[in-house]
Amino acid sequence: MEKIDAHRHLFQGPGELKKTLDEMDAHEVTHTVLLPVVSTLEFLGKRFSENQEVFDAIQSHRDRFSAAFFLDPREPNALDELKRYADRGAVAVKMWAPIGYWPDRPEYYPLYEEIESRKLPIMYHTGYTGLVSHAGPRSATNSKYAMVLELDGLIRAFPGINWLYAHAGNPDFMTGIHHAAYHKNVYLNVCGKADGTGWDARVFKYYEIMQGVCAPMPWDKIIWGTDNLGFDDEAYDKIFSQFGQQQHLTRFFRDNARRLYRL
Repeated sequence: MEKIDAHRHLFQGPGELKKTLDEMDAHEVTHTVLLPVVSTLEFLGKRFSENQEVFDAIQSHRDRFSAAFFLDPREPNALDELKRYADRGAVAVKMWAPIGYWPDRPEYYPLYEEIESRKLPIMYHTGYTGLVSHAGPRSATNSKYAMVLELDGLIRAFPGINWLYAHAGNPDFMTGIHHAAYHKNVYLNVCGKADGTGWDARVFKYYEIMQGVCAPMPWDKIIWGTDNLGFDDEAYDKIFSQFGQQQHLTRFFRDNARRLYRL
């Protein structure tokens, strides 16, 4: 099945873009959205590429890649950088609050207003993180800033922004499902594998157990990505079939990402 990878990172180092292209070709991924993150963070023993590196890397492969703009709202030049990368073709804004900020501070509202006016979605990391920070002595990531309930006011204050919850709110799947079910501007991103190693896919197991207690699963608003954690087509096919939702599988793997990112 033709797919769009809505959530992938480019690591620093030679050959990383070629490696990504090879994996895309091997798994029928026609397009990938790369999400820059600050290079002080480490994942799987590698450092992330930042905005400039990602945008420069994809220039000769714009038919296969798009990029988001990583936004740290605390930076004094954040608004100017947002405008610059939006003008360079950013298809989304990536926010990763475990580096240490609350997302709903009023002083950040001008940034959200610009994002809303540009019709850019926000891919927001929700839930736990295990990333290592190298920002300085005693530096550490903190998952408390990424709990889904912290977005409860923002999704109402900025209804013109489509919010994509990376990792579906893990571990607070209840609130993630609720937001996506009852707010037209909230989507859920499920990454990686659907077997026992895939923590995102536990949202489906949660729903299976909690049917009748939690909100309806928004099957038409769930978006797939790898987050560099591999491919598991058959397992997802089995999950959607189990719930009688096979008609949404193509949306999950391709169509929802195409619409959200305006690809």
